[in-house]
Amino acid sequence: MEIQEYIDTYAYVLVRIAAAKAKAVTLDDMNSLIDCSSIESFKQALAEIDEDITIDFLNSSKDLEKTLHQVFFKYAAIIIKNSPRECQEFMVKYMQKYEVENLKDIVVAKLVSLDSRSIREGIYYQVEDMLKTTKNLENALNAENLDELIYWYRKTPYHGILHEIQDRYNKTHEIFFVYAFLDKFYIDDFNLLLDQHSRWNLGAGKIIKFFVGKFTDFYNLSTTIRAIDYNFTWDELELLLSIHETERLVSKQAIKELFSIGPNIHGLARKLKEIVKTYQLSQNLTGIITEERLIHSLKNFYFCLYRAFTRSLKFKQDHELCDVIMFIIKKEIEIDNLVIIFEGIKNNYERKELKKYIIQEI
Repeated sequence: MEIQEYIDTYAYVLVRIAAAKAKAVTLDDMNSLIDCSSIESFKQALAEIDEDITIDFLNSSKDLEKTLHQVFFKYAAIIIKNSPRECQEFMVKYMQKYEVENLKDIVVAKLVSLDSRSIREGIYYQVEDMLKTTKNLENALNAENLDELIYWYRKTPYHGILHEIQDRYNKTHEIFFVYAFLDKFYIDDFNLLLDQHSRWNLGAGKIIKFFVGKFTDFYNLSTTIRAIDYNFTWDELELLLSIHETERLVSKQAIKELFSIGPNIHGLARKLKEIVKTYQLSQNLTGIITEERLIHSLKNFYFCLYRAFTRSLKFKQDHELCDVIMFIIKKEIEIDNLVIIFEGIKNNYERKELKKYIIQEI
């Protein structure tokens, strides 16, 4: 997506974000929603909290997730259109992860010969519109096979990685590598922002560096834990890591030490705490990481670290960029939480247990 508009103030977008925050689902709201006795009462309560959410056709967690993402994408588009350039560039890169999610589904469909009609409902069309990539998407959906799909992406950054995925799948017939290789591609591409930060002012560069760096750390650490679960070798895991020489990034050696622990949940949790305590602002946060739901708790840790960083910059130069990024991250976590609550109520989970799965603000 080519950024053509040049705006030097966050004034308009911050007003829109403030209005959105007024309708955001708070922690008290989450706890109230968890206590709903049925899906119908959950839907009614949610509609009262956020008038942007249409509940008429929410019959499944996928329906809910799609509706929530539509609201989220609306705000993302407003931010991209009405923010200074550094924020626009960050948001375009960030939103490309949904383009990657679309591509994952389409590639898998071509590999296992699924009809494209079966996956169209799950496609994030709003993101493709936002990024001006709708033509490629439609060509990919209509492609007869993976070779034809790769042809349509020949002039995009995805061309090389799609060839690599095809080669890997032909050797292993493992669908997992489709997801893993595209995730790695996205993280590597996201890190290109770090190479560009020097041309921005000091405050914006620091903020971009922090968020992208920690985003990459979470990817590498969570991928390592999943690789242990899948009984990967180190050589196989190494293909999936996104290693970049940036300040305060978790080193390859630390990841190797984590991997060497193997399927020992106690040892993994202890090592993760040891790794993340080297971050500035991580004081009093390492206890968030627990043996139970390890990756989920690690995600919660990074969310709280983002919050601590945001608060440390309040009223300092370029804190507005930090506020915008944090708003986007919180909206995504809100989606995760609401989908978890919906599924929990639907499947009659114990409410006390359900609360453990919610990422909460500290």
